[in-house]
Amino acid sequence: MAKLRINPEILKYELKYTKLTVEELAKKTYISENTIIRALKGEKAFSYKQLLKIANLLRRPTWYFFEDEPMQEERLKDFRRKDTTINFLMVVQIVREIKQFQELLKEVIEELNYEPKFDMFKNVDINSSPQKVADVVREVLKPPDLSSVKTYKEALQIHKSLLESYDILIFEYKLTEDKTSKSLKALSVHDNTFPAIVLNKDDSISSKIFSLYHELGHILRKSTAVCEYDEFEEDYSKEEQFCNAFAGHFLVPTQKFLTVLNNYKSIDENTIERIAFHFKVSPFVIIRRLKEEKIINKGEFTKYEDYFKNKVESTQGENKSTFSPEPYIKVFNRVSKKALRLLFDAISERILDEDTLMKILHLKKQEQMEKLEGKVYEEEMLYS
Repeated sequence: MAKLRINPEILKYELKYTKLTVEELAKKTYISENTIIRALKGEKAFSYKQLLKIANLLRRPTWYFFEDEPMQEERLKDFRRKDTTINFLMVVQIVREIKQFQELLKEVIEELNYEPKFDMFKNVDINSSPQKVADVVREVLKPPDLSSVKTYKEALQIHKSLLESYDILIFEYKLTEDKTSKSLKALSVHDNTFPAIVLNKDDSISSKIFSLYHELGHILRKSTAVCEYDEFEEDYSKEEQFCNAFAGHFLVPTQKFLTVLNNYKSIDENTIERIAFHFKVSPFVIIRRLKEEKIINKGEFTKYEDYFKNKVESTQGENKSTFSPEPYIKVFNRVSKKALRLLFDAISERILDEDTLMKILHLKKQEQMEKLEGKVYEEEMLYS
């Protein structure tokens, strides 16, 4: 069997970037530590099967390991707490998968005669106050009034469709490794044409709605960022402060907020929940906005914060399904619908090879691709 001698500097860079040790790489690829150590010294070659395992784990093409220099990529802005740990490799894998979609979309849209729409945000002055930025973005997006929408789930779908209509791609991944690990809230992956937001699929629906606009704040600041914020915790960085305030003002604009408040004689937990449902946000967004508008003081804010925090913790883990759907449904739930529609259009126009998309989507059967395509266009008719 032929042996392949890689450029050791490429693998060294990848281990450093993904924060993987040789021991961890060996365990994940079933390649001996000794083989990897010797390959890093340039003394040992990999078999093709071994190299393919490493390439798949790192979300890199096999040819990359023979290049003269490592691929230069944007450093992730890490807004996690200093005392928490996550699987950083998982984050890198997700970001690299998203970038695959972004690059592929940019390749096909010219031949599809598709005009990108994200540049409509180019006049947003990110140095303005969060409220002013939110007002400008609302002028661009023109979000509908959600007060008559019956469920948070429907509201989330409306928000997703709205953002994707402006080429902001929305993905959902599992961002929690296990029950004991700290959960990531979301990721943003900057791109000038197809920026992306990655939600935690295990998060509550109201949190997902807030995360969409929190991450949009990062995108407007041209950031690829890892976020671990909790809606009931104090902000701990200037960029996170901006993104939280921007999201709050976008979802609960001041004039509408004050108008709704006038319908209530007093503020209590029940009132806060009613107002939250009116705007289809979590109670934490409302108590933040009450504090910002100086309607409640710091002591009242803390009281309500503790109440809703305890309420959230008492319901965590409820209604978690153990059902495993078909592969095409997993892809449908995970991948941006806008990306899927454009890529299926490209296949229809013979601009893109179907096998290429199947590989990126990790689908192995033609039947699953056909079901996925039908599901994608079915949803488009539903929400168009």
